[in-house]
Amino acid sequence: VKLQFKSPTGITVDPDSITVQPGDKGEVQLKISVGDSAPIGDGKVMVKATPEQGEAAEIEFKVSVSAK
Repeated sequence: VKLQFKSPTGITVDPDSITVQPGDKGEVQLKISVGDSAPIGDGKVMVKATPEQGEAAEIEFKVSVSAK
């Protein structure tokens, strides 16, 4: 399953995509960084999971920026 991450302006997700192979643990570690251009408040990071066969699925999670 290929995972792709899309984040709002000023917020970066590293890596921006990763592939989880059959038999992997199912855990993925990400680094989320906030830059100077990120506005204070809530933003959404979109995660798209695309399997080799079948339909892709999407989910989003909230990232809160409270200070820089």
